[in-house]
Amino acid sequence: MPVVSLAAQWSITPSLTLSETYTNNVNVGGAGVAEDELVTQISPSISLSGKGRNLTLDLSYNMQNLLYAKNSDRNTTYHQLKANALATLVDDALFVDMSSSVSQQAISLRDRAPSDNLSISNNRTDVITFHMSPYLRHAFGDVATTELRYGYDKVAYNDTGFESESNSYSAKINGGTTFNTFPWGLGYTSSQLDSGTKLEMYTADVRYVASRKLTFTAAGGYENNEYETTRFQQQPSGAFWNAGLIWNLASRTSLQGSYGKRFFGNNYSLNVNHRTRRSTWLVSYVESVTTLNLVRPENRVFIITDASTGNVFIDPRTGLPILVNVIIPTLTNDVYVGKRWQGALSYRLKRNSFNVLLFNERRLFEKSDESQKLQGGNATWGLQLAPYSHLSLNGGLQHIEYSIDNQIDDFWNAGVALSHDIQHDVKGTVEFGHIARSSNKSINDYSENRIVARLSITF
Repeated sequence: MPVVSLAAQWSITPSLTLSETYTNNVNVGGAGVAEDELVTQISPSISLSGKGRNLTLDLSYNMQNLLYAKNSDRNTTYHQLKANALATLVDDALFVDMSSSVSQQAISLRDRAPSDNLSISNNRTDVITFHMSPYLRHAFGDVATTELRYGYDKVAYNDTGFESESNSYSAKINGGTTFNTFPWGLGYTSSQLDSGTKLEMYTADVRYVASRKLTFTAAGGYENNEYETTRFQQQPSGAFWNAGLIWNLASRTSLQGSYGKRFFGNNYSLNVNHRTRRSTWLVSYVESVTTLNLVRPENRVFIITDASTGNVFIDPRTGLPILVNVIIPTLTNDVYVGKRWQGALSYRLKRNSFNVLLFNERRLFEKSDESQKLQGGNATWGLQLAPYSHLSLNGGLQHIEYSIDNQIDDFWNAGVALSHDIQHDVKGTVEFGHIARSSNKSINDYSENRIVARLSITF
């Protein structure tokens, strides 16, 4: 439903999702206390997107109405929102980007937690995020470009009283095309949280473009961090450096890696990308110092993409990009050192598609001296049965270990779905799903089976 004006092209798309779900464990109960239920879902939604000379906007809103056949006192409504906007205040100079979201998540994965909003649980909260960042850019011809930026972020977990605000400042100058052989940059970043945490870094970097295929990189600087820590005998600050390379081995294969030192020890990074006519392979490793509330507004949900082409990995069940949630087992302001491996594979044939994502992350919290180990992956396979019919299988596992009390949890899920395009804007889906959790704290064990019939209509 596009609406055209002289200033911009706007697109407004309303839709409606109707579903019936039978579950044999609506209350996330253990053996002997699980309750079965029939849940009706009525979810109207609207998407708005537009791009004009001075404004780009993407907004989507969903109202999730849940009706429980056996106990209407449980009927409820959840709201989900995702909005992003970029405005040009002064042409080629002053900009502001803003974003906001409303969603739901478990308060603590250490306790019995719902898999989604259909489950009845007190271990759930609305999460509201807000981000605003005005910034100034200027180019000094072919010599250099500069950017000055301020950012404000807020995350609120409504049903817990837990919230966090942060202010960030950054300045950078990068060499222009005059320095094609030796690109360089200078930068400053600072993030200050209302908890008293401050993460500050001064950086200088330079590259040497040895050939079309090979570039050497080097960076150094100083970081001045302020936060409570029991892992180090002095403030977690000091000089840092790293050196590495960018190697385009072939037109479809690239490798980027670095090695260096930071206050916590050796520091590594790696990004490998390989493409064939039918497949894309990605492997990455990154180490960072951050907090969950800095990660949340920036990367709470991110899309797996092919770094060399920008193409996204598509989920064959939905036809939409694969979204990866940042796992937040517990709410905390503690700073942590995160070390994360991630691998992804996408393979496509004429009627088949296959996606795999694997990750392994360790978080070392500075104040509590706790460590968390998070491992897992998911796989999806899709088959085009007919021009308008599609079959998909999916499965996944998340494994979490907590050093503070040696708790270990495994979350399993598997499902099969059959969908059919009834009309161009009407889609019907039938799916079966199984969810299970096993823990060395048996009170958290549960399993659930679901059968879902869904009708999606786009107007």
